[in-house]
Amino acid sequence: MLKNHKDLWVAIGIGVIQAIVTTIVTVVVSGKWFLPVILIAVGIIACALMYFHLNAKIKLYERVGIVDCTEELKETRFEPKQCMKDVTKYLDFMGVGGNKWVDQDDKIILLKSMLERVSASNGKVRYLLINPNCERFRTLAKLRKEMVPNRSYLILKNLMKQYDCLEVRLYDDLPSFRLQFVDQEYVAVSRYFVEHDAHEREDFGWKTPHLVVRAERTDDISGGKREHQASLYKSFEQLYQFIWQRSISIQDVNLTKEDI
Repeated sequence: MLKNHKDLWVAIGIGVIQAIVTTIVTVVVSGKWFLPVILIAVGIIACALMYFHLNAKIKLYERVGIVDCTEELKETRFEPKQCMKDVTKYLDFMGVGGNKWVDQDDKIILLKSMLERVSASNGKVRYLLINPNCERFRTLAKLRKEMVPNRSYLILKNLMKQYDCLEVRLYDDLPSFRLQFVDQEYVAVSRYFVEHDAHEREDFGWKTPHLVVRAERTDDISGGKREHQASLYKSFEQLYQFIWQRSISIQDVNLTKEDI
């Protein structure tokens, strides 16, 4: 999928270059200009048709808020390391155990820095994770051959005691997809692979594609024009809130190193 108008012009440029190269080769081989002129005309018409078709598609994608799709999580702005650097006021995350946010000491440092920044802005950071004491967690552990990292729970629970802006809740279902809302501007959505083999093929989530959906907004630069008027962002946000309200605080769950 073309991500924006820049990509559209790149695609058309490639088409034009291909037409020119084909023309040059034809002239060199045949020594005649009649056929090349026809090829150029056909190429221009094809590029024009492609432009109008793809431009219409891009506008439809933008209307529902779809602005990008990454090939994977790693080395993108949604990777926890980068995201924690970028967040200014709000972060809502729904995942399995949140291990990618705290599995290294430098990530914990980044998380604390983000929490201090968010706290200073009177913002909020929320994590929705699967309850490690529920039956569904045991089912997930079995499906993934007991390879479900869980060190994150105690870390996040302790951080929640230190930072008022951090809240962690636990749900009791198998996760269907990952949601990451950043500063109430956009959400990154990706599918979860529950079974071990499929999860391993996706490099345990690092190679999973992410769809990027922007929230509806007003562009003040263009005179108050509304953008992404039919955005799916609100629907994902409502789903997150629905699960959040039916989940329990991590502070209400007994977590010890022995238990998890």
